[in-house]
Amino acid sequence: MPEDLKKYLDAFVSLSCNKVGQHERPHKPVLLLAVLDLFETGRLKENREGFSPELREIFRRYFEIVRAQDDSATPIDPFFYLKSDKFWHHAPKPGKEVAYQHMRGPKGIHGM
Repeated sequence: MPEDLKKYLDAFVSLSCNKVGQHERPHKPVLLLAVLDLFETGRLKENREGFSPELREIFRRYFEIVRAQDDSATPIDPFFYLKSDKFWHHAPKPGKEVAYQHMRGPKGIHGM
């Protein structure tokens, strides 16, 4: 297996997902699945994806399949917090870098 592929496979397997009791929230894996779906179908043309309506819709479709009763279909949370898994990187809009560095949560990410 190529080293880059192994690096990502290891990162995907060890995602830091939020847990509530014994339930591991599916948000991050579902978001990654949505991005892979965009790639597989040719709708993702480069190694970047914004918080697009298309990404959010694919996320919601997959999420409805795997969600627990108390899970909310909130794709903004994994989009923001995946950066803690070290393979997902944000690129704030020019002039928004300082504001982005001070963000503690995903509120306001639409303008970043």
